[in-house]
Amino acid sequence: MFSLTACLAFLENEKDEEAFLRYYERYHRLVLYEAEKIVGPSAAEDVMQNTFVYIAKHFSTFRSGSSKKVTHLAALCARRRALDYLRRDAKQAGHPAGEPPDEDTDSVFADAALGVERKALLRARRRSLHVVRKTLVAAVIVLSMLFATLMTNAEMRAAVVNTLIEWTENFVRIQYEVEGKGPAVLPEGYGPHYIPDGFVYQEELSYSYSTRFSYAYESTDRTSMLNIEVGIAQTLSGYVMDNEHIDYVPVPFNDVTAYLGTFRQHDGYVLLWTKDNIEHQIYLESSTIPLSEVYRIAENIY
Repeated sequence: MFSLTACLAFLENEKDEEAFLRYYERYHRLVLYEAEKIVGPSAAEDVMQNTFVYIAKHFSTFRSGSSKKVTHLAALCARRRALDYLRRDAKQAGHPAGEPPDEDTDSVFADAALGVERKALLRARRRSLHVVRKTLVAAVIVLSMLFATLMTNAEMRAAVVNTLIEWTENFVRIQYEVEGKGPAVLPEGYGPHYIPDGFVYQEELSYSYSTRFSYAYESTDRTSMLNIEVGIAQTLSGYVMDNEHIDYVPVPFNDVTAYLGTFRQHDGYVLLWTKDNIEHQIYLESSTIPLSEVYRIAENIY
């Protein structure tokens, strides 16, 4: 059972506790959703507990910055805790504590995640989508077209049979169902080969498996944030995107149609594209890094 008291114990004063309660009220649905998507409903509450305990321990990091950054960090942290949960389960199934999992173990929790994602898809099909705000309708239509456009490869267009869209007051979740068999794992060594100077890798907010990785970076002066997420396109993979502060436009990139998101009130960009059955997302929030650097990062993911 989820306990807010266990989280509040890590906060230093009453003011922080009040701020954390507001944070929880705003983001707990997003965190629970991200957890359930990976570990299933039976374990999602445990993952949510681990996520909010971690956030409470590092609350100064998670509460600071724009709404876009805070939302992104909350989703990122939830996914990391969920994958850690699957890793522990895999170890308990036959690997001693402390022993790093081999490729077979990696497949165990990757397959487990895929299995619960498919179950979540069936549940999602049973739920009717309700319009929360009429102003979101246009955004939802555009974002639905976004993922259809991203599938520029003919084989991928045939594989994507349904796009699921769910929205709340603060963010839109875009996912798709894939039929047919693509690559089982990412190519060996696939990853970013260029990171702008001044960024430091954030291990606690990052993860890497054979089918997906997410690498987080923060500038040494803590004014800029960079996240690179790459994975094999599969059923219910996709992204959580801010629907209040980012405008998206189609752009040509690397022989496919990508989508570039530009922050309305703060400096920053999101770049999304899918090629060869691999989906990519670059998220940059910075007042000093130009758009050209986003493209340079993207061009050096291979």
